[in-house]
Amino acid sequence: MPGGAEIGVLIPLMESVKDIKGDYIELGAYKGETFVRMSEFAFAQQRYCYAVDSFVGCGEPTAKDGDQYAKGCCNAGGTGPLRKRLGYRWGSEWDIFVDIFVGWIPEVFQQITNKTFAFVHVDLDQYKPTLETLNWVWPKIAPGGIVACHDYTVGRKILATPAIDQFMADHELKPEGIEQTTIWFRKSKGSQSVSQ
Repeated sequence: MPGGAEIGVLIPLMESVKDIKGDYIELGAYKGETFVRMSEFAFAQQRYCYAVDSFVGCGEPTAKDGDQYAKGCCNAGGTGPLRKRLGYRWGSEWDIFVDIFVGWIPEVFQQITNKTFAFVHVDLDQYKPTLETLNWVWPKIAPGGIVACHDYTVGRKILATPAIDQFMADHELKPEGIEQTTIWFRKSKGSQSVSQ
């Protein structure tokens, strides 16, 4: 989360979904460094852009997280830093096409209904919220849409990596690409999305 994701990897992915229906969403928005760049692409493509986070840091780690991300780690201090960053970029009217959802995964998903996504960025660090998010969002990806995950390291046994590996196994998926610590999947154009 801190420092933003590898935006140079994400830019061509966002450009590639310009003709795919659906909105943008980042889960693990933190203070908004990556999210504000996502909002620029969403605005240019005439879409909504959604930020999701607890904004008070990581939840309770599990045995699959080791000791790197303790509870409360990566605390954004509320939505203020994200709102400030959006204000610098867009002025006072950013909320016309941006929405912020505050809460813990998976409970926060109850607030996000009837959506289809063209581009999803997952940057949640820990195992459980990463897996829960991927399983929740994959059916909502439009055909041709992309879900990109930060913090993926081949062979790693803790945190987000084994969650992403489990997601791939459960859905019989292969990544479209891996670059630096970002892995991404593109929904087959023959697939269907389910908004609920």
